[in-house]
Formats: sequence, structure tokens, C-alpha cells
Amino acid sequence: MIPWDGIRLIKQLERRRLKLDRLRRKDHGSGVAGDRPGPERRILHVAELIPRGYWTAYGEVGLAATGSARSARAVARCASRTRGFPNAWRVIHADGSIPEGWGRRDGGPARCRRLLEAEGVRFIDGRADPTKKILADELELLLAGEA
Repeated sequence: MIPWDGIRLIKQLERRRLKLDRLRRKDHGSGVAGDRPGPERRILHVAELIPRGYWTAYGEVGLAATGSARSARAVARCASRTRGFPNAWRVIHADGSIPEGWGRRDGGPARCRRLLEAEGVRFIDGRADPTKKILADELELLLAGEA
């Protein structure tokens, strides 16, 4: 049997998910390109929400931003091509490893690791601490909290 607090939390998550679904439909609904933010704009917005001391994967950002689990490459492409990509050091591979090509012009993977460690993220066998990973559901809750 689920305790009362657990049921309340589940209902709260369901309400937030419904709210997020409505927001997504609004983004996709009009059919006029100028009326809605593009996927890149949503990706950048989600990346801004990653809290200090945590990290996430490209696929988690993509899932929260677009609703598609297949958008990890779009997030990586956006991160590599957007000079001002927010919290770029907090978006790495799903297994916690830092991509070899990360920030080629800006200190590379070593800089990414230094920035994460400065925020309190530990590395175990070359991978970021999995307990500090933010999943797509949690990013969606952060998005829903804004609306």
C-alpha cells in the first residue's frame, strides 16, 4: 500500500505533467513558425534550468524540451554550435562521461570536469556521480514550476 504522502506526490506529478503537455501542445499548435519557439529555443531554456551541483545527459534535455527521447543529437548539436549555451558543463553523456570533443575551443573535457567539481559533483572512475544526475522528469517539473 502506498502511503498518503506518496499518493499526494503522484497526483502532484500527474498534474504537473498534464500542465507541461498543455504547454507543449501550445508550442506546436498554431502551425505558424513565428508564433512558437523552435526546438533549439526550448533546448536552451531547459539547459538554463539545470541546478548548480547537478548534471544531466543530452537525451534528458531533449526529452524534457521536445518530448522525444530521440533528440539527444539535436541537443549536442545545439550545444556545440551555440556559443552561449547555458550550463554547457552540466550536460554530458548519459553514463556520466564527458565527451572527448567537449569545448574544444574552451579548455576541453578537463575544464568541464573542473567546473562540475567546483560545484560539488564528484567523479568516480572518470564518470560524474550518478546520484547528482537530473532526469527528464525532474527537468519537466522545473519547467512546470515556472508556468
